[in-house]
Amino acid sequence: MKTTMERQILSKNWIWFWSGNWPLLDNVYEVSPECQENFKRITGVYPRYSACFFKEGILTVFHSQEEYDRMEKQFLKNFERDPKFILKSLANYDKRTRKDLKELSKIRKINFSKLQSVEITNVYIKSIKHFIFNSTYDHYCWYLEKYFIPILENYLKRRLKELGEEEKLSEYLILFVTPQKKSRVYNERKDFFSIINKIKTNKAVNVDKLIKDHVRKYCYLSVLVNNPPTTKEDTWKEIKTYLENNEAFRIESVRLGDIFEKETKKKVNKLLKKLKPNKRIKLLIEGLRETAYIRTEDNAVMGLSTFLIMPMQNEIAKRLGLTYYELKELLPEEIIYYLKNNLQVPRKLIKDKLKASFYFVHEKNRYIFQGKEAEKYYKLLDKKTKTKYVKELKGTPASIGRTVGTAFVAKSSSTLKEFEKGGILVAPATSADFVPVMRKASAIITEMGGITSHAGIISREFNVPCLVGVKNATDIIKTGDKIEVDANKGIIKILDS
Repeated sequence: MKTTMERQILSKNWIWFWSGNWPLLDNVYEVSPECQENFKRITGVYPRYSACFFKEGILTVFHSQEEYDRMEKQFLKNFERDPKFILKSLANYDKRTRKDLKELSKIRKINFSKLQSVEITNVYIKSIKHFIFNSTYDHYCWYLEKYFIPILENYLKRRLKELGEEEKLSEYLILFVTPQKKSRVYNERKDFFSIINKIKTNKAVNVDKLIKDHVRKYCYLSVLVNNPPTTKEDTWKEIKTYLENNEAFRIESVRLGDIFEKETKKKVNKLLKKLKPNKRIKLLIEGLRETAYIRTEDNAVMGLSTFLIMPMQNEIAKRLGLTYYELKELLPEEIIYYLKNNLQVPRKLIKDKLKASFYFVHEKNRYIFQGKEAEKYYKLLDKKTKTKYVKELKGTPASIGRTVGTAFVAKSSSTLKEFEKGGILVAPATSADFVPVMRKASAIITEMGGITSHAGIISREFNVPCLVGVKNATDIIKTGDKIEVDANKGIIKILDS
């Protein structure tokens, strides 16, 4: 006889959402009741079901197709009622983010070793609000892209067919949603190349100070939620690579210069005059462009937010008898309980969590399982989403171009040290901690996201072919496979060795 949990799992048509290096602590913000309330306030609807499996540091998330369909109806209804819906819903992001980062900056300056555990608990609870807000917009923008990019794509297909320019679809679609505001990632690259230029043109420059200042300003970008900050040694190693490769410096420094932003705006304005879209489509384009900006910016904000509370989390971990990374496998309520009561976390609990954890969201209810029980429920999900092997896959072009190369499958950023320059990066999704490798890739393939995703935006900045939304890519493609990526047509072929 099946348990209630088994019946709940089997009753849904589960869809693989993504996998990656994401601990339990940071993931539960995304599926918290507070996050659901934020969604409801913004859109009138929220995702009710989610299944999250953690094993050996890797998170795999499943969503239900029924929820996708239900939420799509409400999102489209909102847009039909008010074409400014997307822009209005995103209008508060920058202001609220600045406010939250200001508060988190104050938290970083606190000497937590001198505080009572109950005092630290109160500060920790206060910090959670920002991470829930941040996670809300990270997921919300993903849904905006999922539901509204197809509308823009269908409009362009129709108009380009009328103009006899069907082959321009990918190019124009990408152009319309390319952000015209500089992200933190963009600014870091520009400052990075400024250092290289100073080293090349001024022998008397204080290189150590330049690198020290750069690391102080941008070290958080690699953190995201579960990685160490960038060090002076990391930055100097990368600088040396570019000093030895004039071509890479010349190409990227031009690409990341002011001409990038000015030319993009000119092309968009010229294209708008040519296509003559109505007001509704113009507002859709503006909304999706802002969505693209927030998706990249939000990754950087996650990194900075996590960096700012690291001293607090390290002190909490110490008091609970854990390492920093072990702390991240606890639920917020577990941290609060053990900290407030001056208790150490049982080693068996951590051992079981690290072996396997299953976090299930059903309506307003939350369930957590560890060890063998977690493995049992994951197998049920895995059976419902099993993938058949194919030699050709399809995805959405996010940066056009074509190349042939050797695949490197990275289900988390922890394996990226083995990536070789010129390889083709295949990942569930990318984030700020993937950027150093993305610069070296000859093409990028991701399972998650669309053309406004992090992978799409960064690949266009680096001018490498990119396909996104490639279902089951990390299961079908294997590291070492020779593959052809045609981002002009949206096709990946696994070639015979």
